[in-house]
Amino acid sequence: MIKSNPKAWGIGLIIVGGVGFILIQLLWIVPGALLLISGIMCVSRKPPYEDF
Repeated sequence: MIKSNPKAWGIGLIIVGGVGFILIQLLWIVPGALLLISGIMCVSRKPPYEDF
C-alpha cells in the first residue's frame, strides 16, 4: 500500500506517531519514534530513476 502513494502514507505515519506521543506518552516512546522515522522516510523518498 505504501508503494502506491508514499507521500500520503508518510504524512499519516507522522500524524499517528505524534498523536500517540500526546495520548499514550511513556509507553509510546519506542513505537512513536519508529513511526516518526518511517513517516519521514516515506515523505522524503525520491521516485526511482528510470533510464528508458
